[in-house]
Amino acid sequence: MLDPLAALVISVGFGGLFLSTSVHKIREFSQFTVVLADYRLLPDVLVVPAAFAVVGIELVITLCWFSVLWTHFLVVPSAVLSTALLTLYGFAVAINLARGRVHISCGCGVAGTGNADQPLSSGILVRNSVMALFALTCLLPIVARNLTWFDGVAAVTALLIAVILYAATSQLLRNNAAMAAWRQMRYEVEAHG
Repeated sequence: MLDPLAALVISVGFGGLFLSTSVHKIREFSQFTVVLADYRLLPDVLVVPAAFAVVGIELVITLCWFSVLWTHFLVVPSAVLSTALLTLYGFAVAINLARGRVHISCGCGVAGTGNADQPLSSGILVRNSVMALFALTCLLPIVARNLTWFDGVAAVTALLIAVILYAATSQLLRNNAAMAAWRQMRYEVEAHG
């Protein structure tokens, strides 16, 4: 059984995340199509339609997650769609990692971060897997109880912590990629110098 406070925090957190990523993709749509094309998984003719589809799906998922504020009816579809999309993103990243293509942008930036997307890494796969597990917890039955003012304070606190953890994880992934690139460059200089 899932407490309604946990369902609220997860739902609003995912709603905010997907809203932010979709806004980032809309604002930087031409850059997003370049990133999508750089994955080399689609024929060129399908890149722009796929980019529109991704943005549309993320916006639908956003609305579904935020619907928890008035009903729990769409929580299960939200969890399933989010997990499916995170899994699809994971496959795209894994295929490119297997190809050795680590120096392309993941395309997973959020609004307000500019073009600070991180390069592909196994850390992105771990982060997305953990997020998918959180989404799947919403498939559990939700306990019927009324939320109190204290639950509201706890929800805001939990959401702030989640935002900080997500930002810290993303920054660590970017730092790790920068350190790996620096080490590779240093190795090449030492090997040829």
